[in-house]
Amino acid sequence: ERLKNYKKKVVVCFLKGNEAECKKRGLPFAATLEDCAKLAICVLNNQEFKGCGYDVPETELKKYIELIKKQAKNKYIRGLYSGGTLCDEALYLFTKAGFEIYSNIPLDPKLKLKDSYKSYKHTLVDLGEDEFTKGRPHPMIDYTLRCQRMEEEAADKDTGILLIDIVTGYGSHINPLEPLVDSIQKINQKNSEIVIVASICGTEWDPQNIKELSKKLKELNVIIMPTNAQAARLIIDALK
Repeated sequence: ERLKNYKKKVVVCFLKGNEAECKKRGLPFAATLEDCAKLAICVLNNQEFKGCGYDVPETELKKYIELIKKQAKNKYIRGLYSGGTLCDEALYLFTKAGFEIYSNIPLDPKLKLKDSYKSYKHTLVDLGEDEFTKGRPHPMIDYTLRCQRMEEEAADKDTGILLIDIVTGYGSHINPLEPLVDSIQKINQKNSEIVIVASICGTEWDPQNIKELSKKLKELNVIIMPTNAQAARLIIDALK
């Protein structure tokens, strides 16, 4: 209510927020972090926001979609996130697309996992929740728990897709390739049909060197998408 008459330009990005309430007040609403960034630029430049597409070449996109269709159709998505924000964003996108997603931070209380350490059907888990961080570093810093869980999920014959986020910058693992390469190699050896989709949340100025990180993961057959939202939408477009 206070923002609708505010003199400064405003973009609202409440993950899981109510778009209708913003529209009633004439406020631009962004459903994802990516939408928010691009919408803010449009608002600043008095341009129309036409939504977010994919920031990967069309040929690459088609190849990814065909791979997911071929290897993950009728199987489950298992998302393992290092924090709640990106997990929430993915939950919102999958739910909006009609997927029923179980989680330790579900949008619908009926879809709360009975045991956060065990996935059920389509599952997205926030490994940054207190239940996973007591007595250990946050999963952005320590990949041990997530790598173990990745290997467990890949061993489940019903798992078709592993969806992960990699957060770089200060306060994150200085070399995420070290734990990830070892774990992904083990997964590929045991289950050549699993599809691993990842997004890197960071910038080229981060100490982890995201270009090299992306290149090495692609060599391990990991699909790297520019944002978490695009990673989720890719899976949705392939499986819907």
